[in-house]
Amino acid sequence: MIKRYALSLRYYKLVASSFISVQKYKNNTQYQKTIFKIHLTKLCFIFVFLLVYHLLTLLL
Repeated sequence: MIKRYALSLRYYKLVASSFISVQKYKNNTQYQKTIFKIHLTKLCFIFVFLLVYHLLTLLL
């Protein structure tokens, strides 16, 4: 049980750090825009994974 919470905390920390880097890259050039898109897709994947993970933990 504790391991699950530690794992989810780690993922939330990852989400937060990638969100901060997204905020940094949000401005200016085309290169930074592509990086922003990459980070956005990463965030989407992480959030979907977290949703599925928490639903599974609720079911089990």
